[in-house]
Amino acid sequence: MTRRLLSGFVLLFLLSAAVFAQNTGKITGIVTDARNGNPLLGVNVMLEGTFMGAATDANGFYAILDIPPGVYTMRVFSVGYKETRLTGLRVTAGLTVNEDFQMEQTVIEGQSVTVVAKKPLIQKNATSSVAMASAEDLENIPVRGVQAVIATMPSVIVQDGNVHIRGGRRDEVGFYVDGAVANNVMTNANAVAIIQEAVEETQVFAGGYAADVGGFNSGVVRQNLKIGGSAWSGSIDARADGFGNAEEGVKWMDTYVYGHKNLIGTVGGPIGDRVRVFVAGEYNKRDDSQVRFSEGFEFTELIDQNPNTPADFRGDTLNISYPDGFTPKQKFERMGLNSTVLLDIPLRTRLSAVWAHSEWDVRNTPMLTIFNDRTPVDMTDVLLLSAKSTLRFGIGSYLDLKASYYSRTLERSDSWMGTDWTTWYDSAAVVSKYEDAEYRNAWRNQYNYLLNGFYFQRQGAPNNVYRISKQEYLGAGLDFISQMGQHHEFKLGFDSRFYTVRSYTLAPSVMLYAAPAGTVPGVLTYGSLEGIPAMTFMQNSNLNAYGYDLYG
Repeated sequence: MTRRLLSGFVLLFLLSAAVFAQNTGKITGIVTDARNGNPLLGVNVMLEGTFMGAATDANGFYAILDIPPGVYTMRVFSVGYKETRLTGLRVTAGLTVNEDFQMEQTVIEGQSVTVVAKKPLIQKNATSSVAMASAEDLENIPVRGVQAVIATMPSVIVQDGNVHIRGGRRDEVGFYVDGAVANNVMTNANAVAIIQEAVEETQVFAGGYAADVGGFNSGVVRQNLKIGGSAWSGSIDARADGFGNAEEGVKWMDTYVYGHKNLIGTVGGPIGDRVRVFVAGEYNKRDDSQVRFSEGFEFTELIDQNPNTPADFRGDTLNISYPDGFTPKQKFERMGLNSTVLLDIPLRTRLSAVWAHSEWDVRNTPMLTIFNDRTPVDMTDVLLLSAKSTLRFGIGSYLDLKASYYSRTLERSDSWMGTDWTTWYDSAAVVSKYEDAEYRNAWRNQYNYLLNGFYFQRQGAPNNVYRISKQEYLGAGLDFISQMGQHHEFKLGFDSRFYTVRSYTLAPSVMLYAAPAGTVPGVLTYGSLEGIPAMTFMQNSNLNAYGYDLYG
């Protein structure tokens, strides 16, 4: 009985759902004498510019473990043999690179041989169905954006901003950044925006992936960020889709201008011998995020036919002008930072940070709001932090200590009145800032125009949905990895996530009931927000909340 319980505990321990995915690779191989083929003992195998390396055993075998993804130069050297340098060697997360060396004897110290690594046609040790894009691939590929890149890979379809792998649903795909989960806990969609110039490699697993990226039915997208190099370097990239005012339907190089602008900067390098830093920043603005090839139109002398409109406002004559190509009130703006810090000390530590602030207009019917400059705007702030420290035990074993923190806040704002939803329907507050807003009483805007059977919003008409949501998790994990002989690796670990999720949604028009008593005909009002009975407030605000009190 005791043996069964112990076996069950070990199995559960090994198969626990993961917060972290393996985001390092390794290099193995055998070093022999080029003259007689005998294995060489004690040959030093090092990665230039790092403190990572190994020495061969009696069988000539070596293994360099826990290598961050990237391109490296190997040095293989021993007394009495020519030094061999292998340049351009790419290490991929979760995979093993096999490089064997034949050392040539020499009597002259300092002689060396330099060779260039070849990219294998097939990854022999890849047991899963995986497609990869390295930093070099991302630099040369003629598309921009992580979703656009993975859409070029087998088994992947990107539709309406959602990633589908092997025909699965959008909530069946796992996303990892530097080993930490990057999924929205409520929708399971990707929640983190990565700067393309900050990516060292992107992997898409369509099946057969290991248990440490379990919990996702259709596939996994794993990304690893760059680390600073052995010398300081940087880049600046500025892009635009044309010039001129996009709202006027102008064209550039025979296609419409949509007001798309993108500015990216990167910098990375060493601080001393044991610290490397990499930082990437991006500013992305799109005046029209829809990018439609539509033809504009113009209508003149349309008469408002809404029978509810008071006589003083009835009979207005209006003109509608809609531009070519450009779709109004579809703006999107994002600022982001991606950064890594590698501390190459005895307890080697890697720190990663991803932050982004985004804002976008929320207009599903831009044509019907063409008279209204007041727009609801959704804003998000996303932060993902991860840390991993490696403690080595001898030559072939090490312990990974890992931690992560994720936070996402979404809030709806009003382009005129900000996030204070109690003022959105308050005519006194609105008119004090925007005199051209039209109201029929202190808490209700004027009725919409009715033009040729379609309702068009008047200037200043407010949005009747306020929402705010917050989610975060704190993750911790531990992995023990050991190289067992030349062909096997043993891994044992556990991990956990602790989530906090809150959400609050209501209709700001409920503020009508906060009007002074007796001031709104036919409506029982209570003089203040706090004076509204809880049941009345919930019934008339369409309140949907958890983790917040009645008023958010």
